[in-house]
Amino acid sequence: GIIQFARLAKDDGTEFPTSGSVITVRGITSGVRGLKIGKLRPDTVILDDLQTSETASNPEQVEKIMTIIKKDIMNLSSKGKLAVLMTSTPLVPEDLCEKIENDIVWQTTKYSAVIEWPTDVEKHPEDGLWAQYFKKFDAELAEDLPHNASLEFYKQNRASMDYGAVLFSPERFKLEDGHISGLQALLEKKHMIGDAAFSAEMQMKPRRFSFKLDIKPKDILKKVIDVP
Repeated sequence: GIIQFARLAKDDGTEFPTSGSVITVRGITSGVRGLKIGKLRPDTVILDDLQTSETASNPEQVEKIMTIIKKDIMNLSSKGKLAVLMTSTPLVPEDLCEKIENDIVWQTTKYSAVIEWPTDVEKHPEDGLWAQYFKKFDAELAEDLPHNASLEFYKQNRASMDYGAVLFSPERFKLEDGHISGLQALLEKKHMIGDAAFSAEMQMKPRRFSFKLDIKPKDILKKVIDVP
């Protein structure tokens, strides 16, 4: 789709900055090389969530998108500088986000949902107030009950449970969801989706997983023949 602004002049005869401007949308694989609307070539590009869980885990797909960005998108302007901005969520190590972050051409900024964790979570992860809260929360969930008891527990202990927490968006919660604070909403999300997913989706820090295989000579000998 295309949005094209009319050419409008101010009282002094000069045109508004948006006069004749064009906004157009393209898919990353739809072919953007040489994009031109009339006589206009792009001067600003916004890249929005170019990777999926599937492409992020595939090194070939990541490299393919990087190639499109470098060869096609960053050469869209015929003269002058081209402003390129990208918004994205890191999904796995060595995905598109990490490639961009490690490229000196780009300036990157990460925004973590939780800047500082509550003291109760850090010092008493297994038996603290938040641990007690989620015991009540899980019991209600198992019985398909409203989270009234857990919410009341939070209201009574909120000062201690919130202590030490610093959030990027403390106002991000909905009363209709049973939340009275952004911290409560975030910790419930972390509890439901797990630490690894929360670390990637909300903290912008996908976790690296490592493992080792205990392979012995006899294991190899089972797979080959004619080896003494």
